[in-house]
Amino acid sequence: LTRDTHCRFPDCAARIDEVHHITFYSHGGSTTRSNLIGLCYHHHQLIHRDGWRITGDPDGELHFTRHGHDTPNPTAPANTPAGLAARQRKRRAEQAARELLADPKKNPARRYTPSRYALLARERNQPAQPPF
Repeated sequence: LTRDTHCRFPDCAARIDEVHHITFYSHGGSTTRSNLIGLCYHHHQLIHRDGWRITGDPDGELHFTRHGHDTPNPTAPANTPAGLAARQRKRRAEQAARELLADPKKNPARRYTPSRYALLARERNQPAQPPF
């Protein structure tokens, strides 16, 4: 699906491995763009195994519910205004969390840590990038 650039499950940015019918094919759901969303393998299995229900517009926001409890973050395709706004909110929250964790005055756990450039002996011998 060109609409979905990553898994549509809330807070998941994994690549799309499988396409999911919002209304199950076995329940009469059609195999059309208006009834399909892209999911990673893990979340596609989770939806079928744990009884998740998906409602909403595949071209807009989707709501994922499990046993009557709505997920806190509805999802929208990344290339729609709602999806872009959601990505921007997520980036702002991540930036605020990084700033909070990096500031020793606001984060007491960072006050007495060694220099961030000090490495453990076993880390010095590791390649800069993992081989995968």
